[in-house]
Formats: sequence, C-alpha cells, structure tokens
Amino acid sequence: QRGALPAAALEANLGVVDRSMAERYVELMGELVMNTPYEDYEAAMENFDTLRALTMVERERIVHLHALVVDVLMRGVPGDMIEAGCWRGGVAIFLAACLEAYDRRPDEGPLREVWFADSFEGLPEVDVASYPGDSIHSGSDGIEILKKNSVESVQRSVESVGLGHRARFLPGYFSDTLPAAMAAGAFMQRGFALIRLDGDLYQSTIESLHYLYPRLQVGGHVVIDDFTDWRGCREAVADYREKHGITERIEIVWKDIAMAGSEGVAGGGGAKTGQIGD
Repeated sequence: QRGALPAAALEANLGVVDRSMAERYVELMGELVMNTPYEDYEAAMENFDTLRALTMVERERIVHLHALVVDVLMRGVPGDMIEAGCWRGGVAIFLAACLEAYDRRPDEGPLREVWFADSFEGLPEVDVASYPGDSIHSGSDGIEILKKNSVESVQRSVESVGLGHRARFLPGYFSDTLPAAMAAGAFMQRGFALIRLDGDLYQSTIESLHYLYPRLQVGGHVVIDDFTDWRGCREAVADYREKHGITERIEIVWKDIAMAGSEGVAGGGGAKTGQIGD
C-alpha cells in the first residue's frame, strides 16, 4: 500500500491516461531521491554526514507528501508548490514528479511549478539578539553536509530527471529572497497549494511562515519539517499561531504535525488546512 491512490481520483480528476504507469513513475522517483538503488537508506541515515541521497526525508514522509499532492489535485486547489529549505532538492524533485504524473491536462492553463528555495550553502549564522529561540542552535551554520551543496548541483539533478520545466529556483537566505520575490509579485498570481518548510531555525521558520503562509490557497497544505527535532522551529510555529490567532489543533503525521489553517492571516483568504512537520 505504499502510496496507493484512489483510481477514481486519478482517472476522473487528474486526467492520467495510464494510472498504473503514473503511480509506478512516482514510486520510482521517490526511491531515486532516497538513493535506494545504490545504498541502504535507513543504514545511511545512521551517519548522515556520508549520506549520498538527495533528501534526508524517510519513505513514510515521502508517501505522506504524495497523498497531499493527490489531495489538492483531487479537490482542485489552485497554486504552485514550494519547499523552503530544499537542500539537495530531493523532496522538491519528488513534488515535481508528482505534478508531472498527475497534473498534465493542457486545458487547465500553465503547468504548476515547484519552487526550490534555499541558500544552497548551509544554514545562516544564528542571530541570537533578534531570535533568542535559536540560541540552542548556535554553531549549526557549520554543519558540513548542509554546506557542501550548490544551486548548480541541484539544478543538474532536476535537469537530469527531465523536470526542469517544473522548477523555479530562489537561491539565497530567506530573509533576502522571500521578501524580494514578494516585492516582484512572484507568488501573487497563483499562490501555493502546498508549502513545505525545512529551515531548521526559528528565524528561517518564522520568516517562511510570514511570507508564504498568507499565499496558501484555501484548502492547501503546509508541511513544516524539524518540528520535533529543532526547538527554534517549534517556538516559531507556536509564536506564529499565537500572533495570528490560529487555534486549530495540531496532529502528528508520522514525524510531522498537521495543523488546520485559519482565516484572517494577512494576504490569505478563507479556511485552509496545513501539515506542520517533523
């Protein structure tokens, strides 16, 4: 049952001609970004400094994201997708693969795209004076496996699997790139059906929520990685919910937490759903 999808949804809502081939393609892309053809992913995660996969996200969470993509497509939720904190691009590539498989009807306007947002050179140095919640994460800017990366290498990975037409890139720290993209109107036309945040720190998480959550379309989902592992991330989510009066319950989904969105967040519109993760 890994990633099994409802036949009626695929055939009636998603316009897939060959459902079994589409499902198999998506499953294989999930295995590819986890590098399972070449290494034991679970064993490799025991020492992630030597990990060769394009993602640190486990299979259960890949399957969960698969279900979320199908959900927004089934219900006709408009918008692109974004991963803010995409590292080597594995999850964002998987999202693009899902769209390539299931969102191909030419009469529905421009193809949905996936935004790859990252510094592509590791975490920023923590700003404890502005974000005290990140004090516990001092030194995280020195994590080597995050620093050994580049936007060019991620672009090559995207192009190598034929998904360059689905990808948009925002290289740089969120504090610079997200407000610049907003000022340029990059997110205004379509907004987002799915937002995945993986910025680790309080600063990165609160900035991502501030700029992206108001662009979440009604019925869309938010997934936030690092919630159970990074205290700064948890505090940022709590502070954002409190500031905007978001009181809907949070549910744990595998290692992720699920949160229903709310009305009244500046720039947004109507009730939303969300997945706040890891």
